Amino acid sequence: RILERTPVLHRNALKLVSERLRHMEERYLEQCTEPVPIRLARTLLRLLGQIGRPAAYGVLIALSQEDVALIAGTTLFTVSRQLSKWQAAGMLCTGREAIVVRDIERLATLSGTDSKPGPGP
Repeated sequence: RILERTPVLHRNALKLVSERLRHMEERYLEQCTEPVPIRLARTLLRLLGQIGRPAAYGVLIALSQEDVALIAGTTLFTVSRQLSKWQAAGMLCTGREAIVVRDIERLATLSGTDSKPGPGP
């Protein structure tokens, strides 16, 4: 009833729901079509925009590799292996329950988007 009486609220609620649906469709398409390194890079970029905090030598994502694997739609083993490669290349540093991204530009290039992190859903 409230939505019927307040068209602005109705429009804003519809806009919010449609944005969420669009983001879900993008994530689903990513899951179905993109290789893991690209998905993982995009996931890390989204997380940087959502929960990243400045830290020494980069930006901190305070999540475990297992959490990142669940978000990226892959296994802990696969995430661990890929993050180890990126750590050896100097792009990031992994630790207990945290990932510090040191080279955001390179991560963006690997993601295939060449865009910096921004807020996400």
